[in-house]
Amino acid sequence: MKSPLALVLDEDPSVRERALDVLARAGIDAVAIAGNALAPAQRAIFEELRRLRAEDGRGSGGERILGRRLRELAASRAPVLFVGEAGSGRRHAARCLHALSHETDPFVEVASVDGLALDAALTEGRGTVFLASLEHLAWPAQEALAAALAGKTTRPRVVASTAIDPHLAADEGRLSGALVAAFAGSIVRVPPLRERPSDIAALVWTFIEELRRLNGLPPLAVAPEALTALEGYGWPGNVRQLRSAVESAVILAKDGTVRVRDLPEYLVGDGGPADRKVRADRRFREAKRLVVEAFERSYLEDLLKRHGGNVTGAAEKSGMLRSALQRLLRKHELHSADFRRGGEPGPYAS
Repeated sequence: MKSPLALVLDEDPSVRERALDVLARAGIDAVAIAGNALAPAQRAIFEELRRLRAEDGRGSGGERILGRRLRELAASRAPVLFVGEAGSGRRHAARCLHALSHETDPFVEVASVDGLALDAALTEGRGTVFLASLEHLAWPAQEALAAALAGKTTRPRVVASTAIDPHLAADEGRLSGALVAAFAGSIVRVPPLRERPSDIAALVWTFIEELRRLNGLPPLAVAPEALTALEGYGWPGNVRQLRSAVESAVILAKDGTVRVRDLPEYLVGDGGPADRKVRADRRFREAKRLVVEAFERSYLEDLLKRHGGNVTGAAEKSGMLRSALQRLLRKHELHSADFRRGGEPGPYAS
C-alpha cells in the first residue's frame, strides 16, 4: 500500500528538513517547496506528483500533455506514429502509450539503421517495438514494414517517431507512401515545449523525483524564482534540454533547494548570463570559467539560430575554423540539427 503524500512549505530550510524527517519516520512521503504561499505553478507541481503517484508512474506526464488521444490509442493495437520536433518528447510519449496499454510484454527500442534488429523484433518480439527517426529507415525496409503493417502479420505493436511531416515526406519521396498510409488515423503530433509552458513545472518535478529515486537523494525543493526562470526560457532543445538543465541544477543545489544560481548560465535573465555571476562569492578561476562558458553558449546559440543550423556558414561568419566550432558545440552539448529550419532531427530527439 502506498504511503500518503504531504506538502511542506517554509522559507527556513532547516525547518523544512526537520519536518521531512518527521514525516519520513511516520511513513509519509513529502514534497518540500520554499515559501509560505503555494503559487499556482507550485500547486501544479504538487498536483502532478500526486497524480503520478496515484497512477504508479503510468503516463509520467505524457498523458497530461497528449490528453484524450493517447488514452484512446492505448486501447487499440494500431500502429502509431508520433510526429514532433527534435526533443519534443516523442520517445517519452511512446513509453506512456505502452504503459497506458497495460502491456505486460516489454517496450523494445530498435534503431532505424539496424534492419536485422527490426526484422527480428517484428517476427519474434512481443509487446511494443519503438522505431525512432522513421525517416532514417532504408527504403526496402520501409516497404517491408509497410507490407507487414498492412497485412497485420506483426506480433508486437509498432510505434514510430519522426521529426518531419510524414505526408510531405511521402510526396517528396523521403518516406514510403505505403508506410505513411499504414499509420493513417494514428499519427499524433507532439507539440514542442515552447507551445506548452504550463507543462514545465510538472516536468521539472517529474525529473527531480526520478533523479532522487535513482541516486538516493534527500527531498529537494524548487525556489519560485528558479521555476520562473525555467518557465520563461524558449527551450530550443525541448524536453531533453530541460531534463539536462534540471540534472545539472540538482547536482549544484545546496541546502535542499534548487535556486536560480544552480541553473545553467544560459537561463539567467535579461541582463545577460555573465553579469549575474560576476561576484566574489566564488574563487576567481571558477567565476571566470562560468562567465566564459555563459558567453560561449549564448554566442553559439545565437550564431546557430542566425544560420539555421548551418555549421559551415556559422564558422565562416564567426571567423572560426569549422573544426574549432564543432569542438565548442560538443563542449556545450549544442547540436546544429536542433536549429535547422527544416525540422531535421537532432540528438535532443526523444
